[in-house]
Amino acid sequence: MRLLVLFSLLIFHEYLFSQNEDASFFLSLHYGTQLPELNYKSRFGPSLRPTAVVSYQPENTLNVWSVTGFFQFGTLVKEDIFSNLLTPEGYLIGNDKNPAAIQLRQRSWFIGAGKGWRFKEKSNFLNRMIMDVYGGFFQHKIRIQEDPARLVPQINGEYKKGYDRLSNGPGIQFNMSYNPTANPALTRFVVGLDLFAAHTINRRPVNFNTGLPDKSSFWVLLPGIHLGYHFKKVFKDPSSLRY
Repeated sequence: MRLLVLFSLLIFHEYLFSQNEDASFFLSLHYGTQLPELNYKSRFGPSLRPTAVVSYQPENTLNVWSVTGFFQFGTLVKEDIFSNLLTPEGYLIGNDKNPAAIQLRQRSWFIGAGKGWRFKEKSNFLNRMIMDVYGGFFQHKIRIQEDPARLVPQINGEYKKGYDRLSNGPGIQFNMSYNPTANPALTRFVVGLDLFAAHTINRRPVNFNTGLPDKSSFWVLLPGIHLGYHFKKVFKDPSSLRY
């Protein structure tokens, strides 16, 4: 009974504070950094991530419906994917018999859709808060950047696919952003926390360095922080979109 009363009060609260809300459009741009956990930590190091979120808030509601996408990159790859090609000294040899300088990079992306919440309270703290949850599709791989001065035939062209660990699967992301200042000139800037999780599987038939397929579960967990810029367009107010 208590839960029913609490639920009813929450519905009434949202209804009460959303009566005068006009339909609006939001665009949020974030740039942040993440630290890997779970299986992802064994393959990659920290990463950077630009994110775009497009949201629509219907009339007379404080909820929004959103689509989002991000591109993620990093410079640290921990996994030894060329173990079958390296010399005893740890070099990868090119076609001219000299060591090749091969760079490995983290690359991933996510696209999803979900729901968000905006608040209209007497409390300034909640008024400045933005919360969103998305579900979608996540993909990651190791980018192999070849030596521009020499060719390594074993990783050239299509052979890269045997080493890049291309993996994908469902993912979910939670974002919480906050405008830390009441200064009118800075009200569009936000800082926030994000948490991303995904379950992925290697989509290559075989990993060349082991000679075996890998279809085991690969779990991704990426807590992070971000800075952002927040645009709002009220459809009934042509002057509402300002930069």
